[in-house]
Amino acid sequence: MSATFDHTGFVEALDEARQERAMSWRQVAAEAELEPSTLQRIVAGSMPDLPRYAALIDWLSVPSDRFIRRSRGTMDVYLGSGQVIEIKSLPKKRLTEGQLRHVRGAVEEIVRALDA
Repeated sequence: MSATFDHTGFVEALDEARQERAMSWRQVAAEAELEPSTLQRIVAGSMPDLPRYAALIDWLSVPSDRFIRRSRGTMDVYLGSGQVIEIKSLPKKRLTEGQLRHVRGAVEEIVRALDA
């Protein structure tokens, strides 16, 4: 088993939070105490180093392992208050990372609706 970093999910979460807060990428960089060019490179596909990842995770206010995938076919959904649901593909029907992200998004929407 090898862990992987969900860079696409990470950037999508950054962009969603940025839009919800009606901020520019430059403003996000300022709040996260990063250089705008550094954030631009991360958004464009560069892998963040640990200090920059930590700064952006702190800005997002999500658990630090949210974008770490333990193995293929597994994804966590964070429900808040330390609660986590693990989504796993059945061995015979492996879901792609994109499909797992859709499932996670659907579960998160349900949780938000229940909290409203």
